[in-house]
Formats: sequence, structure tokens, C-alpha cells
Amino acid sequence: MISERSRPVIRRTAASLFFPGGIRWQTLMKIWKRLPDDHIFLGADIDTKDAVLRRAASILTGLCQWTGPDGALPSASQPTSRPTSQPTSYDAEEAIYAALWKREVSMSTGIGCGIALPHAALPDVAAPAACLLRPSRPLEFDALDHRPVDLIISMVFPSGEVAFHLRFLAGLSRLCKNQDLLDAMRTAETPAKVHAAIRELEERMPFH
Repeated sequence: MISERSRPVIRRTAASLFFPGGIRWQTLMKIWKRLPDDHIFLGADIDTKDAVLRRAASILTGLCQWTGPDGALPSASQPTSRPTSQPTSYDAEEAIYAALWKREVSMSTGIGCGIALPHAALPDVAAPAACLLRPSRPLEFDALDHRPVDLIISMVFPSGEVAFHLRFLAGLSRLCKNQDLLDAMRTAETPAKVHAAIRELEERMPFH
């Protein structure tokens, strides 16, 4: 159980990590719409930070919509408006993995109280994607409060959608202040119950 004294860590660290200039709660969005049951993975067999980022990259590669025709990965024979080389399926996973690690090197996304929000933006991603991982046991994540992590929500965004990127992270940081929701996400037996807990809370939250 998280003590009353430790709960403000989330408020301080999430705000400084993502929103140094502050946020307007009226611009927040519904997280449950981006985390359906099949984006939620419970009892994941991951025990290191690197394993988390590798698993998240693998999952997000399959969940993403890409800039190629019909949302597929672009290929060298299907050039986009960018002059950069286009990824293969293997390269896409590596690109997400590298981008997640690059973000972690700049500052850990372990925001405290057992929560990590690894995220990245990539030019070949056409629409945002997110997944939730609950490892089988807490793991070290270089969190800002030095506590192990047991809830991980990982995201990728299109490089050009900064406003959406910030709104999504703002919504997550607000949800992570709710101890009842955190308890539900930690104890729920199925992805459907995790999804339902997030939706039920967000439907009750004003300006969210």
C-alpha cells in the first residue's frame, strides 16, 4: 500500500517530467479508448528495464498504424514525403526500441510509486498506440523515487502530433494519482477488468 506521504511524488515527478509549464485539465483525453483489452498484458515475464523496453517495442510494432498504404509499414518501394530510408518490419521494432531507450537516457520515465510510462515519437508512425504491461514481479527501472516498478504503460506517437502526445501523457499522469485505480490495475485478474477499471474512473472524472 502506498502511504499518504509518498503519493505526492506522482504529482511532482509527472508534472516536471512531462509538463514543466503546467497543463490545462480541460484538454485531457480518454485513456481507456487507447487501451482496449488486447493492449493489456498481465503477468508479463520481464525482469529488467531492457526487457520491458524490448517487449514494449515488439508489442507496439504490431499495434501501430504506419505511414505506408493502408496503415502498413512503408517500404523502400513506397517512399513517403520524408527523404529518410524506410523501415522493414524488423527495423520498425528496432526503431521503437531505440527511441524508447533514448527517452530513458535523457530522463527515466519511472515517475514513482511503482509506475513507468516509457514513450517515444517516431516519424513513420501514423497514429498513436499504447500498451499496458504488468510484470509478474516488480522490477528495477531507475525510477525517480528509486522504487521498483510493477505497472508500465508504454506509448509511441507520430513525431508531428506533439499536442496529442502531451494530452495523452497528461491524462495518464492524472489517472496515476488515483489510488483506487492503481489498486485495481495491480489486482485485476484479466485485461478486461483492468480496462473496465480505467474506463469506470475516467467516466466519473470531470474535464477528462
